[in-house]
Amino acid sequence: MDEYREKILVKATAFQKAAKKLQDPAFMHDVILMKYLAESKFGNDVVDWIDDIERLEKTGRKRDTTWALGGGKKERRR
Repeated sequence: MDEYREKILVKATAFQKAAKKLQDPAFMHDVILMKYLAESKFGNDVVDWIDDIERLEKTGRKRDTTWALGGGKKERRR
């Protein structure tokens, strides 16, 4: 358990550093890098994970039921 916790904390530190860089106004002057980050799949898994966690905390449900497929692509992504 401690081994997993340590690995997760290393990743969390990296995410915090990345977030700090992404929020730095000086970073926003590199158009090529900004375009890459905006148009690539970079970070999409983290965004999806946060959405899932917030949904679970808000509704108590992990995901929508599949029998009533409706909504958009985001609602049906899993």
